[in-house]
Amino acid sequence: MQPLRVMASGEANGLGVELFLNTSEHQYACDGNSLGFTVLISSPADHVYTSTVLRIPMDRMTTIEVSPITYKTDSSLRSLAPYQRQCSFQNERRLEHYEYYTDSNCQHDLLVKEARRMCNCVLFNWPRVSLQESVCSTDEDFQCITNVNGKVEEQLIYAYYADSEARREQREQSKSCHPSCNDVIYSSQVFYSDLIRDYGDGTPHWGIPGQSEVTQINVHFYEDFFLGQHRHAQYDDYYFAGAIGGLLSLFLGFSIISVAELVYFVILRPAYTILKEMYYQRNK
Repeated sequence: MQPLRVMASGEANGLGVELFLNTSEHQYACDGNSLGFTVLISSPADHVYTSTVLRIPMDRMTTIEVSPITYKTDSSLRSLAPYQRQCSFQNERRLEHYEYYTDSNCQHDLLVKEARRMCNCVLFNWPRVSLQESVCSTDEDFQCITNVNGKVEEQLIYAYYADSEARREQREQSKSCHPSCNDVIYSSQVFYSDLIRDYGDGTPHWGIPGQSEVTQINVHFYEDFFLGQHRHAQYDDYYFAGAIGGLLSLFLGFSIISVAELVYFVILRPAYTILKEMYYQRNK
């Protein structure tokens, strides 16, 4: 399946979808009393947690305006440690279950490894090492996964605090899941409007869904252009050399006139004195 290319921004150039929901098949034990759909907007290479989904209510027209944000980092910052530049390049940290490094992929990779080590099982939608690996199915397994999730979040918080300490060694590998140095994320704004449910004469129409069974979604880009963010060194070698030269000229009074004075007193004046003495000796 090829992706649908978007050539321009605006609602007319976006993706419009009309969704129908069969309320008779709603699972209250799984979804609760809320009716609707969930939408995920993210990069295809990024793992998305279910806590970041957008809830789409029924009997509404939902408009989602998407704005991409790009992050780029100069290669000159590779000499710094990841905790110093607060990001990681793709080839700096390899993940076990993901090909591309992102902060969410790193967090989920750590969660899967800890769950496999402590619970001896993984969830059915998680990556597995082999087909023979056990899938969590009992109440004890799910309770263990919940405990591991809280432990992993606590470990990440402590890792961020450890990275901020000045006593941290340069060669020590960071345990934090820093954002990717070169990444694309999508921010969204959601707007809702009511759908008209009056079909005119009030008589029943076969094939027309009833109340709380239909919703409409339109997803489009907010603008044709977007601004990216660029990480670079604020004080590089050239800036440092220029700053040192400026300070020296400020405190020493060094300028073009100083160069002329230096040439005069070191070269011209001694040469004039020597030539003058030689001239007097010849005339005697």
